[in-house]
Amino acid sequence: MKLTRREFIQKAAVAAAAAGLLVGCGGSPFPEATPEPTAVPTPTPEPPYEPKVLTGEPRQPGAKDSRIVGIMINNMSNSKRDNARPHRGISQADVLIEIKTEGGITRFCALFDNVDEIPEIGPMRSGRDQFLQLIMPWQAVYYHEGESVFCTRFIKDWEYWDLNFGGMSYFKTPTNRNYSHRDSRGRNVKVEHTLFTSGEEIQKAIDKAELDMYRKYNSTFFRFADYRYNEFNTMEGGDSATSVTVRHSSSYRTYFDYDDASSTYKMSMYSNMEKQVSPTIDETNGAQLSFTNLVILFTAMQAYPGDSHNIQDVDYDYGGVGYCFTNGRCKMIGWKKGSPGECLMIYDYNDPNGEMMMLNRGKTYLAVVDLKEADHFSYDGSEDAAGGDDLSDAQDTSDVSEADDDAVSENVAEGITTN
Repeated sequence: MKLTRREFIQKAAVAAAAAGLLVGCGGSPFPEATPEPTAVPTPTPEPPYEPKVLTGEPRQPGAKDSRIVGIMINNMSNSKRDNARPHRGISQADVLIEIKTEGGITRFCALFDNVDEIPEIGPMRSGRDQFLQLIMPWQAVYYHEGESVFCTRFIKDWEYWDLNFGGMSYFKTPTNRNYSHRDSRGRNVKVEHTLFTSGEEIQKAIDKAELDMYRKYNSTFFRFADYRYNEFNTMEGGDSATSVTVRHSSSYRTYFDYDDASSTYKMSMYSNMEKQVSPTIDETNGAQLSFTNLVILFTAMQAYPGDSHNIQDVDYDYGGVGYCFTNGRCKMIGWKKGSPGECLMIYDYNDPNGEMMMLNRGKTYLAVVDLKEADHFSYDGSEDAAGGDDLSDAQDTSDVSEADDDAVSENVAEGITTN
């Protein structure tokens, strides 16, 4: 059931109240050991649950306990000079987060559970607090090139500078150098679309900062179907959802088409430069991005006050509603986040017990979408994904550039605190 913006607001109030009853972090506490019964015989103990934190898949024997790494990825596609696409390496991310940043433009944050598995990836871009707040509770490495003053403010208030790489010293916060390389790929593009990094370079930055990467998580990023018992969420009772349209702004739209053969959603995006929708391809391997799960969250967004260059302030305080897609079907979800130190949790909106939503094992696309765009969100037939959407209201944003971090005055962020 697709909701109007008014219905979203009404249901968000209910979801926020219900979310207050939930406890935990990361959405999926590991199953507790079942107490031994007094009767004999003694039951066979459960096998240990050792999933990958971002996908729920079983870890390889001997896999090391390591911090999550989040890398900021440029997604601009407004003109030949202002064009970051196609990307490199993002098809291998375990979780890909997309959120509006400024001027209607979106960026990605690509999450990996092990630095050794990160390929050449990019183009990299500067950090924004709406991404940092989602990974901060996980004590993840945040890797980027520059950041807004609002992002720096969060880093200062939460003393997150040890895990922040490539940041700025707007508020005299300590900084860690990132390691990366330039590659114009033979194109006449602006320099901000030419920066790439890799697992080897990130490891070099980690070694330079003498950062301890050991981190043993006691929960997964989402609640995943348990591989030990071959669990699988068929989404029984959910709506059919074989095509999905997520509009972040008039010129930044993301589309998904469900592929039965792989049980994944194939990703496409609208390009303002090309004035058409095209499959989202990883330049490294030629693969179209695909995801087992889609999680779409709606909340209020607005520009930070003052001379902020329209940098967006995303409201995580009260939670809200959204949709979860897997196995070609979808259900409405409620979500809760709260402060930057609290983990995102999602739950079945229509479950009277408020059970956490169970995702299937695999990669996840996570979008946080402006509530003002709720009327344009659709799935399965009301608008066709990957090309059938009405693009008549797409605006030419070729004259809109990403905010120049150095041009935003520190005074704009004065008085903003987060803890």
